[in-house]
Amino acid sequence: MTEDGSASASLEALRNEIDSIDGEIHRLIRRRAEVVEALGALKQANGPSLALRPGREAQVLRRLVATHTGRFPTAALLSLWRTMMAGFLRMQQPVEVCVAAPDLALWDQVRIHFGGEMPITAVASSQDALAALDQAGPRIAVLQPPAPDDCWWRLLAQGGPMVIARLPFFYRRNQNLPHAYVVALAAPEPSGDDVTWLRLAGGAAALDHLVVEGAGHAGLELSTVAAYNPTEPRTPASWLVAVSRFMAADDEALNRLKNQALANGVEVERVGCFARPIELPGSDQGRNP
Repeated sequence: MTEDGSASASLEALRNEIDSIDGEIHRLIRRRAEVVEALGALKQANGPSLALRPGREAQVLRRLVATHTGRFPTAALLSLWRTMMAGFLRMQQPVEVCVAAPDLALWDQVRIHFGGEMPITAVASSQDALAALDQAGPRIAVLQPPAPDDCWWRLLAQGGPMVIARLPFFYRRNQNLPHAYVVALAAPEPSGDDVTWLRLAGGAAALDHLVVEGAGHAGLELSTVAAYNPTEPRTPASWLVAVSRFMAADDEALNRLKNQALANGVEVERVGCFARPIELPGSDQGRNP
């Protein structure tokens, strides 16, 4: 066999191997779909609930990052899995997404996260997106970060709409991407590395004292995310603060903080928890074995 013939045979063998690998990948995707269908049926048998599980998804993606080697870009790997997750979510439920006042960059982030098959609708405001959650069928709202003229976080509540995820979930260190928050009528779940949002309502002086002093007595460190300071003297101020860990509704430290706050005329309510995003290196080419 000539050298050219030997090279052609080698190319053909490698292409055949790729075809075989593709077939195995497709077989495993079909098998995963069967498992997802069984899982969805089991969930529905236990009562209606939102099939979206951002905490579980975060665990899966972090595990991929921890075990990935080779030159295939980690961001591309995560994008593949996000597309699959979105497709499997649609298999379980006809979920729809409402995005508040998106610009093109934010729209792209939502589409990357929820996939090409997910119905996504743009609405004029955060209030419109939150109102859509009460309509028939499972829905998700995507809201831009809190702003002085858009205090949508004041409309969240335990047992009502809550923040359950942050977008994008993965990004490169040198990227300046817009971020947003996913809100749904669902209870947040832990991922192992999370941020909890609390809303504090009361007099401004009492709020300041609680953040500086009361949180320390409860064993918590609070960082302020946003604030609503009304001009009407009888209207209580509201602060949105973050805690760098997951806090369940019955968290002991949260209950201590609530008791401390109540003694100073401040109400504390958990309004969301979300998985901390994955920060990838600026140059992402995977890792060598």
